[in-house]
Amino acid sequence: MRAFPEQQVASLSRQAFSCSDELGALVILTLIPGARAVGASAILTAQDPTCYTVMDGRALKSLIMLELWSEDRGVVASCLAWPDYLDVCLRLAGARSNRGKITVKVVFACTCTWSS
Repeated sequence: MRAFPEQQVASLSRQAFSCSDELGALVILTLIPGARAVGASAILTAQDPTCYTVMDGRALKSLIMLELWSEDRGVVASCLAWPDYLDVCLRLAGARSNRGKITVKVVFACTCTWSS
């Protein structure tokens, strides 16, 4: 992390985890050098896998294969696509209405298996 002070990483993480806006949380974490949207989504997923999932090229490819995402919406992780991506994944997982029955992480693992 290019000598980025640990206290600043901790502070940014706390701010992101307490942020009530999903896009805001992701953007805050992208301030950590090297995190970018992929890393920020992974950090959020580790913190709360029932609400977040990792956004990367494999996950996007899986959603394209399931016809839930189109290439014109993006094929690489980005902050701009994050709200739509997260909404698609949460709907797929049923997380909005069935919290706890299946996590976004489980859906991600299944879709990655299909795309391998």
